[in-house]
Amino acid sequence: MAWMARLAEVEKLESILRSYLFAGIKASRMRYWEEDMGPMTLTNTVRLHPARKEDKDFKLEVWLCSSIGNAISEAKMRLVEDLRTMLGDYLFKAMKTSNQRKEEERIGMLACTSAVDVSFPSGKDSSDNSKLEVTLNFEKGWYVLGEAYPS
Repeated sequence: MAWMARLAEVEKLESILRSYLFAGIKASRMRYWEEDMGPMTLTNTVRLHPARKEDKDFKLEVWLCSSIGNAISEAKMRLVEDLRTMLGDYLFKAMKTSNQRKEEERIGMLACTSAVDVSFPSGKDSSDNSKLEVTLNFEKGWYVLGEAYPS
């Protein structure tokens, strides 16, 4: 099984995720359960799957409330640019410069992207958490690892 970075520092996440995704985390059941255990400076709602080589992409996994997951799921089916305000500039640029998205653009895929995925583990109609996965280029993924995850 591949290594995954867990337990990100909450205070460092907002600058990376920006307000829309950060609000989605705070409203998620997963974060609610974490906070129910007491004040927590770390969270398991944002996980990072590092690339094994520099020519590969990182994958950022973000657990959100289902309403924000639904909105992102709908936006990703339209023009990729529609995701910019939801992902924030940093993650949007990291996704746009990923190998996965560059290949999609090379073949002329301007609408939709597989570099952003939303799933609903308890079903799309559930009010439970949704899981957002964003593909990040190596350099930006490495920055997220160093910035948000304590060593």
